[in-house]
Amino acid sequence: FPLVCPLTGKIIKGIARHLFIVSYRWLNECLSQETIVDERPYEIRGYTSLGSDHGGMRRSRLTPSYLLD
Repeated sequence: FPLVCPLTGKIIKGIARHLFIVSYRWLNECLSQETIVDERPYEIRGYTSLGSDHGGMRRSRLTPSYLLD
């Protein structure tokens, strides 16, 4: 299943804060296992408008500094 999403204001805010941007499947898996599971397999890898696997969310999350410091 492709791990892409539309680029919305909430997504941009999450990226700017270096948060995990995950698929709803992550929440379903957490509920089914009754624990918090690893986010990495569910991390969104691209935007519907820019391509399916550019890894921008991951790069932002792993960047140590904030864009507007």
